[in-house]
Amino acid sequence: MIEASAKLKFILFVDAILFLLCAAGLISIDQKAKLPFELTTQDSLISITIHDSNPYGLSTGDKLISVNSFKANSIEKTEFITDMKNIGENILISVKTKSGIKTLLVVLINYYSVFYFISTIIVALLFFIIALFVLLKKQEMKAAHVFHWASIGLSVMLCLTWSNLNTLDFTSKSFLRTALHISYALTPALFAHFSMIFPRDNTYKWRKLLQLNYLLALILSSVNIYVFVHTLYVISDASIDNYLAVFNYLRIYLIINVILSIGVFILAFLKEKAKVERQQLKWLLFGFIVGPLSFVV
Repeated sequence: MIEASAKLKFILFVDAILFLLCAAGLISIDQKAKLPFELTTQDSLISITIHDSNPYGLSTGDKLISVNSFKANSIEKTEFITDMKNIGENILISVKTKSGIKTLLVVLINYYSVFYFISTIIVALLFFIIALFVLLKKQEMKAAHVFHWASIGLSVMLCLTWSNLNTLDFTSKSFLRTALHISYALTPALFAHFSMIFPRDNTYKWRKLLQLNYLLALILSSVNIYVFVHTLYVISDASIDNYLAVFNYLRIYLIINVILSIGVFILAFLKEKAKVERQQLKWLLFGFIVGPLSFVV
């Protein structure tokens, strides 16, 4: 009993640290900057869309050529570049207009709306509360512990999405993004693990697959962290493009695990005869649709 109580206290202590990490992530989200116009991909070029009047003399349909002297060959790349800047800062861009190439300074603005920011807080807090509720109600269940960490991980992912890299620059520009890479790999692995031990513990059937999946999560997160840190120190067009390519592998891994988890739950639901367990599986499938699957989409 004393050992169980000590273990619970340690888990809640880690939860408190992760909660503070989420708070730091939300501050970083609020400070995320972007260019003062919308961007879309058109014929392999980055096209500018102007919704309101602007002081820069640009028009809808103009093509973005470079941002801060880096080639603008994808929207994600421009996002990565502006993540290193702050709202209100000037940034140099080159734009192909009808009259020729224009080079000008523009002022960065807020990336996210107030609605998005508040929605992120509510959803992340909801998954955090659910994680704590399940853990406290079913401390003795292995599945409850795995679900707890998976839900906490999802909260961390929501709060540490790509954001301003200067928020905790007194520690390191890579701190929050490193935490994102870890949660991005570990969270889907945890959800896949949970799907294989609830409502019946089938670890003996899936042991090798689980071990391989966690190993893959470790490798992908480590590679992303290394490439990201390297990009910050040796920043160039090639290094940014390389990081974006590596991060896409992490996205693919996330998608595969979400589909795998949903598939396992559907099979378990079809095989399950007990009414209570079937109802639980229904709720879990619903949770996957509004949680991990909606995040992927």
